[in-house]
Amino acid sequence: MSASVPPVNRLRRLFIRCATRVRRALGIGSPIPVVDTARLTEGYHAYQDNPPVDPCVKVLAYYLPQFHPFPQNDAWWGKGFTEWSNVGKAQPNYAGHYQPHCPIHLGYYDLRLVDNMIEQARLARNYGIYGFCYYFYWFNGTVLMHQPLEQMLADPRVDMPFCLMWANENWSRRWDGKDDDILIAQEHSRADSLAFIRHLGRYFQDDRYVRVNGLPVLIVYRANLIPDIAETGRLWREEALRLGLPGLYLVAAQSFDITSPAPFGFDAAVQFPPHPFRQYPDHQPEVTITNPAFTGRIHGYPDVAQRFVQRADEPYKVWRACMLSWDNTARKQDGATIFKDFSLQGYQQWLSHNLNVTAHDPRLNDDERLTFVNAWNEWAEGSHLEPDRRFGYGYLQATYDAVQDLDSRWGIVPGHPWTRRHDVAVVLHLHYAEVVDPLLDQIDQAFPDGQVDLYVTTTASAHGARVRQRWPQAQVRLVENRGRDILPFVEAYRQIHSLGHLAVCKVHTKRSAYRPDGERLRQGLLAPLLGSVATVQAALTRFRQDPKLGMLVPGPFLIPATRRNASSNLANLDRLESLTGVPYGYTDLAAGTMFWFRPACLSPLLTLKPQDFDLERGLADGTLTHAVERMMTSWARAEGYTVATC
Repeated sequence: MSASVPPVNRLRRLFIRCATRVRRALGIGSPIPVVDTARLTEGYHAYQDNPPVDPCVKVLAYYLPQFHPFPQNDAWWGKGFTEWSNVGKAQPNYAGHYQPHCPIHLGYYDLRLVDNMIEQARLARNYGIYGFCYYFYWFNGTVLMHQPLEQMLADPRVDMPFCLMWANENWSRRWDGKDDDILIAQEHSRADSLAFIRHLGRYFQDDRYVRVNGLPVLIVYRANLIPDIAETGRLWREEALRLGLPGLYLVAAQSFDITSPAPFGFDAAVQFPPHPFRQYPDHQPEVTITNPAFTGRIHGYPDVAQRFVQRADEPYKVWRACMLSWDNTARKQDGATIFKDFSLQGYQQWLSHNLNVTAHDPRLNDDERLTFVNAWNEWAEGSHLEPDRRFGYGYLQATYDAVQDLDSRWGIVPGHPWTRRHDVAVVLHLHYAEVVDPLLDQIDQAFPDGQVDLYVTTTASAHGARVRQRWPQAQVRLVENRGRDILPFVEAYRQIHSLGHLAVCKVHTKRSAYRPDGERLRQGLLAPLLGSVATVQAALTRFRQDPKLGMLVPGPFLIPATRRNASSNLANLDRLESLTGVPYGYTDLAAGTMFWFRPACLSPLLTLKPQDFDLERGLADGTLTHAVERMMTSWARAEGYTVATC
């Protein structure tokens, strides 16, 4: 082990421990709040005021300015038509189909009333949303649905950052941009491109306009429809300079097979789920169709969420996006495309993934750390953050709960590599706030001289700040709320595997709230690992004396593995075998996944990436997380190490 800690540091740590215990004994709360990380229920959620947050990744929501009558819609669809005309008449297509979507809070609002936009901005800010991305409809000098945007521009009370996405496709009666029965067409030309940017100049110069690296952001929905788009982008940037702007930050939406921004000469891409549609499996056989005229498609929301979460990193800058439920029954009753089985939990995990990947992406600077949600108010497509009668404010609360995890005010900055100070380390995953202090007490008692590296993964920056308050030298990494303690451990292992520690203790804030003996189970795991100074020293002595010792597992929790207790995980065990090259040998399982280990013994973990892990499905078995738990001891033995009990 390293040299003893200097007397001044020992006294400081002793003071911190004593002060914490005195504060707790007197009932004085910590200045750092406990964040409630309990999962949202899937039912109705009431409105609540939320404390302001300043996340290191900003969330913008796509916004449809269609909810008001205007002359073209009167002519094409009938007097007084708005999107609400379709939303209110939608009917279920199958048993259990959630239709119609009925708005609450503002009800069936009219965007000609600026008070509605003021309240939308207030509501979005209350739930951690940074800004809106308004769809903009320009057709060779004709602008549609611009009245709400004009009144927003003129009224600073609409206190919300914004940017624009040019919806540059033809408008047709089919609502899909295809050239069937065109209502108004695009006519792309050099002159039109210059007129377009000149028209947008007033928006770009507004103080609320979203800028990246000082440049106004302009997103193009279908960049591949514009002839010689790279030249057009050059013209736009030159014209922006003539307008007194520093340039433009151009972004291509990943719609209709668009991937890289490079062919367009753009700066970045932005995802637009559920595009692309064709990759999702059919779920229609699972439902009982109640509309005999239905000819549409039924997919699964978990499928699209999983596909986006598990997408490989692109070799270019891309802003990630997630969606709410997506169901355009209101627009195409009999031919709708529907993504069923939406859940608040699935949406929150998807958003949490996007936030964390964006926070840690080395290609993005702080200005570029943006992520998007589809959408604020796509009511006719069943995708809306705005509250409805089914989930209430649950969509918004799920957003806030994910965003507050990355609140930058707690000083937990993503991206710093971990370093080694001592020969021994503890890797601690924090999720359940109520267990944080008891677990830190246990680490304090096991290492009273502070001679240990404390590496912490946590789903919430406030948890990390809480640890730093008691352990100033703790090294903290923010991780997404997915993969239970296993995906965070993979991320931690990637940081520490080559630092040269003699031994590392892996622990986490296990609660097992579904079991009446959950607390006893947690203590049964922790006591043999970190129960006392003597317990720790005994474990370290064994690692020093036996260079082939790979893992020490609490005795009652090293369980013999059989095909029966692995049956739900066989597919993922096969998948792990193909990823790591190590077969599953039905040896034993380190239940609870708390143990001492020698870093070299788990090197197969390095083959795993966040994209490999499934979205959580409650307590359901059969995910990659469960398979990794079952492979730990096999990997240690495959690397030439032994597994023993303590």
